[in-house]
Order: sequence, then C-alpha cells, then structure tokens
Amino acid sequence: MLRWSGSGLSEVNAPVVDIALGLTPRVQFSASVPRVVGSADPGGAAGGLGTSYFSAKIGVFNSKKQRAKLAVSPTLEVLSPGVVGSLASGEHRVQVGFPVSAEIDRGPVRLYGATGYFTRGAWFTGAGASIVVNEKAAVSAGFSRSWRRAATPDVPLGERDRNEISGSVSYAVAPSVRVFGSLGRTIATLQENGAGTTIGGGVSLFFTAPVK
Repeated sequence: MLRWSGSGLSEVNAPVVDIALGLTPRVQFSASVPRVVGSADPGGAAGGLGTSYFSAKIGVFNSKKQRAKLAVSPTLEVLSPGVVGSLASGEHRVQVGFPVSAEIDRGPVRLYGATGYFTRGAWFTGAGASIVVNEKAAVSAGFSRSWRRAATPDVPLGERDRNEISGSVSYAVAPSVRVFGSLGRTIATLQENGAGTTIGGGVSLFFTAPVK
C-alpha cells in the first residue's frame, strides 16, 4: 500500500503488487502493478489500474573481489488511464526506460546508485544505503531526483524537477516473510511537480526453487 498526499490532494494505491523472478544468474524479471483507489473528490485520483512497470534486470558486471555489481534494466512503463487522459497529441501510453544501477556490498552495509532516462522525456538519479541491524531487521535510506525535459529552452531546472528523501525499515517475521514500512518526503520541489509525503507498507514473500 502507498499513500501520497500534498497540496490538499492525496492518492492511495492498494494493493501494489511487486514481483521479481530470477530467470538466470544474471537476468531477473520484475513487475510493479498498482491499483489506484478512486477518490470521491471530482478533482481527485481516478480509480483503476495505476502506472505499471515491467523490466528485465541484466547483470553486466559482478566482481566478487571488489564486491561490486553493475546492471542495466530496460523497462516498459505503461501509463495509467488517468495519466493517458492528460497526454498531449502524439504522446503514447507505453514508454521505454533505460535505467543503470550499481551496488557495493560491505557485509551488513550496502550502497546503491542508479540513473536513467524514459522516452517521455524524464531523467532520474538516486543513491541510498541499507544496513542489516540484526538477523531480522534492516533499515535503509535514500535520495532520488527526477526532472523532465523542458518544453521551452528558458525553463530552469528548478522549476521542472522533483527531489525526495526516503527511509524504510523491514522485519523478518518468518524465514520467507518480511513486513516493511517506508516514508518519503520531497524537498525543494514545486507543488505542480508532485511535492508531498509518501507513506507505504506491506508484506514481502520470498521463494526459492528446490535444488535438484
């Protein structure tokens, strides 16, 4: 479940189904499909399927000595019907993204970084860290920034970007079950670019194929 609120508006996504499936040691398929809860406010969110993402994460570098990884994740972005209704002529519902991510593993601490581009004219970058507190608990924090292509050359970056800091905590209630909660807050972001607070929570299930 995710809830965003800001500027007197709010949107709730429930449920949000995230799936990750390892196909080979270097290839992972993932999908994120949310359901938007319709708002009673005529100016609020339209209910139905939300913007969904389908990607293939491909490992291109994995150094066990340096404990570092690099991956590319070509992604399909399928915009929600509510977003499609606001598209300009010539813009399409299905967009393509080209994220690149890196990870450094230092035992209980992991550092992450990512950057990429979507064909609708959006760029993004971000960095974060996660810490394993004990056998059951882990915490993480991160910063992300996204910005859109300027419609005209004279629009400064500060008027078309979105910056967010976030944190999360997870706890293992069973060997293959974890509960988690997250909180994100935008900083130095205009209202029209999505300034607000995001709260999330849910349950993660982990399955492994039997070894033959």
